[in-house]
Amino acid sequence: EIVVLVAPPASGKSSLSRLFVDKGYHRVCRDELKSIDRCIESVRIHANSLDDKTFNRRGAVIDNTNTSISHRAEWIHLARKLNANVRCVRLKTSKDVCFALSKFRLLDRNTAAADRRVIDKIVIHKFFKDLQEPSLSEGFDKVHVVEWSPNIPIDIKSRKLFSQYLL
Repeated sequence: EIVVLVAPPASGKSSLSRLFVDKGYHRVCRDELKSIDRCIESVRIHANSLDDKTFNRRGAVIDNTNTSISHRAEWIHLARKLNANVRCVRLKTSKDVCFALSKFRLLDRNTAAADRRVIDKIVIHKFFKDLQEPSLSEGFDKVHVVEWSPNIPIDIKSRKLFSQYLL
């Protein structure tokens, strides 16, 4: 199975993808691998290391914004080549929450170093301007729409910082 996340920058995609990783999925992120070709190759290597039945239970999660139909088509095409299911998870997060989460993760000491970077507001605005909402007609087996909900930090200092921006 290939799970394609569709969500704006600073919306919680990586946090959501970690839930899949905890269930045995392979996480693929273009921000880290730097090209679609490397991402596709990473999924192929993972798929080839598992039998078909296992891959359809613990496949790959695509941790990117996946704004357009053409971006998502790459993953749908790969899933079909691998004889795998492909589903989309559309994480609905408002612009205001994305702006707040972007600030929070920059300031929170518990945020992983790789995630502690400024995301320009223009990038967030661009996602909402360019977004083509995902649909079954693209070739997905399922499209899930998930409303954003806060994952409130346990650490007292982080919780206080989180509250300043989001609660």
